[in-house]
Amino acid sequence: MQRNIYAFIEKHLSKKECTLLTGARQTGKSTLLRQLGSNIKKANQPTVFLNLENKTILDRTI
Repeated sequence: MQRNIYAFIEKHLSKKECTLLTGARQTGKSTLLRQLGSNIKKANQPTVFLNLENKTILDRTI
């Protein structure tokens, strides 16, 4: 299911800015980002997906 916000975020991707997607658990944020990531990869653009609930990522120190 494509949500209304999908087109808004996709349009924003061309800007040299960050987009922060927040919301309650289980509302489709990760699914939306994976859909966007899939389309970006098809266009041969690099993507990075960070799940901040992943303890390995959270425990890393720079």
